[in-house]
Amino acid sequence: MSKMDDHHDTPLFPLPFPTELFHIIWSCMSPSQARESRLCCKTFANIGACYGFAEITFCFCQPDFDKLRHIASHPTLSKKVKGLTCEIAKFYTLPGTFPLNFEEYMEEAADYSNQDRVMSYKKNWIPDGAFNNAPIREEDILENFEQYERTFEDHRSILEDGCDLFKEVLPKFTNLKQLVLDNRPTTRILPFDGLLAPTTPSTYADGQLSAIMGGLRNPGIKLRSIRGIELDPRTIDLYLFDDLGPVRDRLTSIELEFKTEAEDVEDADEPDEPPAGSGYDVMETRRQTDAGRIAECLRDSPGLESMSITFTSYLDDEVGFPAGLSHVIPPGFKWNDLREVRLQYIEMERQDLFTFLQLHRETLRTIRLDDIKLTSTSWVKLLRQMKQTLQLQKIHIAGHLCGKFEEGEDGFDEGYDEVEQEWWVEDPLCQRLADWFLHNEDFPLIPFRRIV
Repeated sequence: MSKMDDHHDTPLFPLPFPTELFHIIWSCMSPSQARESRLCCKTFANIGACYGFAEITFCFCQPDFDKLRHIASHPTLSKKVKGLTCEIAKFYTLPGTFPLNFEEYMEEAADYSNQDRVMSYKKNWIPDGAFNNAPIREEDILENFEQYERTFEDHRSILEDGCDLFKEVLPKFTNLKQLVLDNRPTTRILPFDGLLAPTTPSTYADGQLSAIMGGLRNPGIKLRSIRGIELDPRTIDLYLFDDLGPVRDRLTSIELEFKTEAEDVEDADEPDEPPAGSGYDVMETRRQTDAGRIAECLRDSPGLESMSITFTSYLDDEVGFPAGLSHVIPPGFKWNDLREVRLQYIEMERQDLFTFLQLHRETLRTIRLDDIKLTSTSWVKLLRQMKQTLQLQKIHIAGHLCGKFEEGEDGFDEGYDEVEQEWWVEDPLCQRLADWFLHNEDFPLIPFRRIV
């Protein structure tokens, strides 16, 4: 149902144009513009509410929590909220989430990027011209540091009490359909920006996720979609799935992106120890995914129409792949309404992926596969099987595709134990592959042999 169908409020005075036209105009506005338009008249207030409060973005800070409470308590605005985006930002802290002491804070004050950010903030507790002094005087930083200590304690309290907030406000958003957990650096101006300690994406976000997911357990919440962006892989084994509760039965879309970085193992200081934050992350992610928690979550969401499980960053055989197919897709399980699937940086065998796709051939219409490795089987054989079996409307296959020739294929050589297939698929090859699949054009993947 469109917003126009959903919100045809009776005009409070005769409109010079059909109501549908006004909804088209408001749909082109930014949320802030739509909210400002509500000040014109009561009729515009009703239309503007549909577009100014449909998507709410917040982070874990007191002003944003106050905003959520205000919208949730409003009898009209609370019904307009369709999506919530949580920016999982937090203070830069020492290991163990301890606040910076004054000496460490002075070091942050000497960073020009921190100075530029603070100077652009309207209220920053810094005397005019303080940054012109070299070195910066301690007395010029003291008030900003004291505000940092107060804000840090408020932030810690918010993390501890956040679950109560979400238990309070989420059930009041009676038309809430989508929740986005965004772990990318935020571009919004935050209350933290006037402080010299930088705000960073949360590397773990355990407190934030625990609070939000705990608030979803109310059976009255009608959430349909959950999307995670650049999540830390350790959240796989945390609260991300266990605390969804009854919401899982109603979900129609799950999109989870995990940020996994990799570098050559040769770059490590010790030969047997990949560098922290690089190869280690891949192995840690694989340990998490091998436990099958993602597969359990998807199996507990039988109404899914769309699923996307992806891992970011370049990976290679030196450090392995962060997931195997059977640990993110439960083998043999069927979603009766599944229409769209996306997988990235996952290794598997041709038979396992084809069995999953064939099981859903009656409903599946869109497939996207990026940077997929077939451990000991053939991409060419898989693609031909897919074309013969599936009735897709859209297909996108791209990135680094790895496989091996199978017996009976052109390119197979009994004289070598492993003869690999390898393609880097990007446009125009990506489009030519889709044209072959959907429009019977010539098969574009020329077998490339790499003998190992």
